[in-house]
Amino acid sequence: MAKISILATTFALLFVLTTASIYRTTITTTEILDNPSESQCRQEAQRQKLNNCSMFLKQCSQMGMILRANQKRDCSRQLDMCCSEMEQMSEGCRCMGVQMAMEQMQGQMREMEREQVMQTARSLPGQCELPPRMCDFGRVWF
Repeated sequence: MAKISILATTFALLFVLTTASIYRTTITTTEILDNPSESQCRQEAQRQKLNNCSMFLKQCSQMGMILRANQKRDCSRQLDMCCSEMEQMSEGCRCMGVQMAMEQMQGQMREMEREQVMQTARSLPGQCELPPRMCDFGRVWF
C-alpha cells in the first residue's frame, strides 16, 4: 500500500511539473511615445515661433529681479501667452521649442543672466502645467 501511495505521489508530481512547464506567460508591452524627429520639431518650433516664451524668458527670469506689481502682471500675462503657444506644440517638441526660444536671445545676456534664463527655461513646461515637466538642455547654448 505504501508503494502505491509513493507511486501515485510521484506521478502526481510529474504531472504537475510537466503541466507547469507547458504553460508560459508572455507579457508584451507596447509603449507609445510622442517622439517626433529633430527635424519635425525644428519645423514645428519655427512655425509656432514661441515669441511670447522668448519675451517671458528675457523679461521675467532675471536673477534678483524685484518686480513692481505691474511688472508681475506683465510677466503673468506673458507666461499665459507662452503657455498657449507651447500647448499648441506636440509634447515631444516642446523642449526643443523652448531651446530655440533661448537661442533667439543668445548674445544678448551676461553669463549670470544666461544661467537664470536656463533654469527658468528648463522648468517652463512645468510652469505651464504641460508635459514634460522639465527640459534637459545640457549646456548647449553657452
